[in-house]
Amino acid sequence: MNNACCVKLILEDRTIGNLLRTNLLKQKEVTFSRQRQIHPLQHTIEIKVKTKGTIKPYDAIEKTLKDLSEEFKNLEDEWARARKVAEKEKHLMKLEI
Repeated sequence: MNNACCVKLILEDRTIGNLLRTNLLKQKEVTFSRQRQIHPLQHTIEIKVKTKGTIKPYDAIEKTLKDLSEEFKNLEDEWARARKVAEKEKHLMKLEI
């Protein structure tokens, strides 16, 4: 089993690269993860991943993307709840004035 891969993400920058790299390293199966911007004037990054061999690197990337998607969905839900509470409190404050 091949336990290393390199993926290029076109039209992306270090923001998404660091997010992926950091979350890939949270997996116990991942032994190495690195991101680099190929050229400062190009919006392309490279993600390198190496695993212990128990899972394929592409599976580790896919798991990370699913985990991040779920995390962002939870963040979106929390934001919506907090916004409703804030709007309700703001409305109550207006009534008290």
